[in-house]
Amino acid sequence: DLAPSPHILVELAALLGREFDAELLLAAVPLADASSLEALETLRIRQILEEAPGDRLRFVHDKLRENAYANIPPERCRLLHRRAAEAIEHRYTRERDRVQFYPSLAQHWAKAQVHDQASRYFGLAGDHARAAHANNEAILFYREALAELREHLRDGGEPQAWQPSLLHFHESLGDLLALTGKAEEARAAYDEVLARLAAEDRLRRARVHRKQGKTWEAHHRHEEALRAYDEAEAALGQAPEERGELRPEDSAWWQEWVQLQVDPNWIYYWLGRVEAMSMLVERVRHVVETKGTPLQLARFFQSLIPMTLRREPYRVSDELVEYGRRGVEASRAFGELPAKGMGR
Repeated sequence: DLAPSPHILVELAALLGREFDAELLLAAVPLADASSLEALETLRIRQILEEAPGDRLRFVHDKLRENAYANIPPERCRLLHRRAAEAIEHRYTRERDRVQFYPSLAQHWAKAQVHDQASRYFGLAGDHARAAHANNEAILFYREALAELREHLRDGGEPQAWQPSLLHFHESLGDLLALTGKAEEARAAYDEVLARLAAEDRLRRARVHRKQGKTWEAHHRHEEALRAYDEAEAALGQAPEERGELRPEDSAWWQEWVQLQVDPNWIYYWLGRVEAMSMLVERVRHVVETKGTPLQLARFFQSLIPMTLRREPYRVSDELVEYGRRGVEASRAFGELPAKGMGR
């Protein structure tokens, strides 16, 4: 049995984990400084907590932490998780310092049943994990972000205010599922995006349809992929010049259009449609060279190589070598390692 002050301290410590920042614990506990330090000393003497390197504390045995946490009444547990989350936010005000606590903050807010904050931090944790190429971890975070957001909306949250987050979580989830070979699940995530996008959001609708096409293409479902690319081009609509509109995002429109022309070239290669490949190249070449990104230019020249090989399968022509050389040059300008590797 513990007196009230050490009891409060050990409950909060149990929320923070097996090992934790000592100052964070003291910042979270609702006690005067003198009482906190006295309670902390009691827990050391009773061999419940001990010092760890780096001004940290830890439970002497994890069973002590598990038992302490299990005995916290549900309503009190919810309030303590909220206090822990607020203490972390107060202590780590700069985002660059807080980033390592995104998963912890998400869990604390989720267990405090503050679903909008939980969703936000799960989403940030997903973004951070994705940037670090921790794809499976990022998938779990995005799924948790969506689950918490659904709870928030059920509790009366304003759907329109959270629409950008919903779209971001679903599309990011789809990207990672596609990357990890879960094509069917990826398409379901992209369907969620398309169901929420306004018809006038042409550029994003086209991009999501194109991504769905890539999931079919990766499994050599060529006809389904081509249908998805057709849907993407239909969603994209007319060129800005044809609509009589001149806007800053026009370059993004052309880049998406270029991508929709380059991607099917590999499908035509697998299907042996040399004439379709040649027509596509003639249609897109000028636009790629004048309005495409360095990465698109690299991929365009790389896609010309299989076209040339289909046309002349047993001859390494000067033309083919020149396409390869220009693809390498463009991939160098893009700067990312995967593009450079593909180019070489």
